[in-house]
Amino acid sequence: MSQASVNNAQIEVQRFTLDLSTEKLFSRPFEISSPFACMYIESSTDAAYIKVKFDTNDSFQNYVTLGQKDIISFPYQKKKCFIAWDALASGSCTVVFLSTGKASFFFDDYDLVHKHFNEKIYGIKSFYNQMNLFSNAYDQEDNNALYLANTWSSPNDVISILAEIENIQSGDNARFMSFRLSGEEYFGVDKNAKLFIKSEITDTGITGDITINQPSGTVNFATGATTLRLTNSLITRDSIVLCVLRTGDVTACIKNTSVSSGVVRINLLTPATNETSCGFLVIN
Repeated sequence: MSQASVNNAQIEVQRFTLDLSTEKLFSRPFEISSPFACMYIESSTDAAYIKVKFDTNDSFQNYVTLGQKDIISFPYQKKKCFIAWDALASGSCTVVFLSTGKASFFFDDYDLVHKHFNEKIYGIKSFYNQMNLFSNAYDQEDNNALYLANTWSSPNDVISILAEIENIQSGDNARFMSFRLSGEEYFGVDKNAKLFIKSEITDTGITGDITINQPSGTVNFATGATTLRLTNSLITRDSIVLCVLRTGDVTACIKNTSVSSGVVRINLLTPATNETSCGFLVIN
């Protein structure tokens, strides 16, 4: 039994290196009888994988396939698991078991996928009904911090990434998902399917041509104005820029928009009777 450092705490760890050179069937599996809440494939021979059943070895129970660097975590401890594998010449697999899924822990990885790029750090935060994956590693060739890939080899309808959440006792501002940079939200969806996109709102009284380098926001037409120039670094010649008037002006009505690199010109059919707010959304 060894231990791993976990935020100044300790998590009990069991580590087994399996010899995959001889086939192991579920009729006589490799059995783990110690309780655990997380299972991690620390290392394995290329193309090596194992098949795992949890708690029972019933014939009708489906198994889970785990390979290099795969992790599975549970909100409660599993009493045991049963492991089988297909024969792989000179194959091996090192499996790590953690007795709790309620703490944060880190794995230092120095040889994953791209052997020419070292010092990658992957982590997991696992709590009762939550698991967070995070990484400071990236693919040196493609600059991907986290890369999720799915090969659609089935003729059936498939979902590459599925997040299914049961909304129980969540707060009013609970997010279904949120993408943030340095703590600032760029895109999100709350529990009521309300969409959040990073934006900049122009205050009342600020009218006319303006620069806003955000994917969405508002601008203001001055009284009597028929055109407004929005400079935006996100806009290209191929951008779709959606504009809508947000003020119930008596005469103002959008005629058309003219898009060019870095700029969109919003034209009204008739002059605005009063200051009129206009919202925009840039899609690339």
